Amino acid sequence: FLVIAGYVFIAMSFDLYYGLLSNEILWLLGISGATGLGSVLITAGTAEGRTSRGFVRDVLSVDGAPQLQRIQAIAWTLILGALFVWTAARDFRLPAFDPTLLLLMGLVSGLYLGFKAQEEAKGEAAKGDAAKNGSKSGGTP
Repeated sequence: FLVIAGYVFIAMSFDLYYGLLSNEILWLLGISGATGLGSVLITAGTAEGRTSRGFVRDVLSVDGAPQLQRIQAIAWTLILGALFVWTAARDFRLPAFDPTLLLLMGLVSGLYLGFKAQEEAKGEAAKGDAAKNGSKSGGTP
């Protein structure tokens, strides 16, 4: 959203459409897109039956407990988002992020996906155990 908004803002302000996107912006979009896609693939079919505890709690915690990797992912996303907006509004250009910051975003996103896969595997195992225990005890008084 920020890349589109920044691009449109600068393009409409200066009637300039070419040369606005840098390699860093494309890398950032790739990291963001791959993280979103990975998250959807990991949770495919497992979100059914879950009740929301509110947006912030759903995003930052698992089973009510805050998760450091989720907090880090949100914090760095907000930091880079603020830098993006600040640069676009102040300098009328899209920022060229330092490669180290892009590497940091990639690492944070990878850790988020790794822990998310582990959380989903634990959730599926717990569901399987509950189903087995329910079927065993269901036939006896």
